[in-house]
Amino acid sequence: MRILSAAATATALRDQCLSCCEVGGYKHPNTKCYKPGLGSEEDCKAACEAGKSFLQQRTQVRIVNEAFASLAESEGDDAKAETQVATLAKQASQAAESVKLGKFKGMLDQIAQEQAASQQADQKDASVNQAAADHIRLVEQRLEARLDKAENDIVGVSTKCNCSGPTCPCDLRKTK
Repeated sequence: MRILSAAATATALRDQCLSCCEVGGYKHPNTKCYKPGLGSEEDCKAACEAGKSFLQQRTQVRIVNEAFASLAESEGDDAKAETQVATLAKQASQAAESVKLGKFKGMLDQIAQEQAASQQADQKDASVNQAAADHIRLVEQRLEARLDKAENDIVGVSTKCNCSGPTCPCDLRKTK
């Protein structure tokens, strides 16, 4: 019978949890990946990854304990062993913190990229809106010029008429 290491066991459990999430097991209480409050597959997978971190930390604690026991046996000097164990524990803690910070930095980078894309889209929309406004102003100016010309033409016809009399078609005055 083959005995798996703690890290291999943690990986296998995480993989089982992720597979459970993919088939919707987080919705059913009697599954490996069910945890109260999970509302989506993404939440379930995040919980599985968090479980991985817990198992990794537990494995690191075991390694530190084994290192301490080994140092205590071989050196016999408790102070030196405690210092080395404290150093290993500090390194493990820093590694765990850097993983958390790395994930957080990745999320911040993604948000910054989304904001930059949104700003570019807003700038493009603003330039399109400005071009449309300029075009509308130009069309209004042209229509105003045509309207002025048409008014001048109408007034021009009535003032340029040289015919006179009650039967003149150009006369705008009604006589009785």
